[in-house]
Amino acid sequence: MAHVLTGPTTSPMGAAAKAAGFAVAQLRRIAVALENRRAVRALGEYDAVMLKDIGLIPSDIDAALSRPLSQDPSAHLANVAAGRCRHGRLGSRA
Repeated sequence: MAHVLTGPTTSPMGAAAKAAGFAVAQLRRIAVALENRRAVRALGEYDAVMLKDIGLIPSDIDAALSRPLSQDPSAHLANVAAGRCRHGRLGSRA
């Protein structure tokens, strides 16, 4: 009688490679979030008129930077700006 495997098998090397790949992906995600945090910090130098041109207000920058370090603050800003654009909340440009 032949022996039948009932599920996938993972070698110790395969499990280690999978764990290493996951760790690398997490490190990349954190590196991107930190780089984007620097870019958001630079937006803090913009005046209110410049921020309005891109659909933001100064408090949006503060809110984005108050998020945990593991979160990408640029994603928060993109969502805020997109929501305002859809709803026309910043008023018309003259």
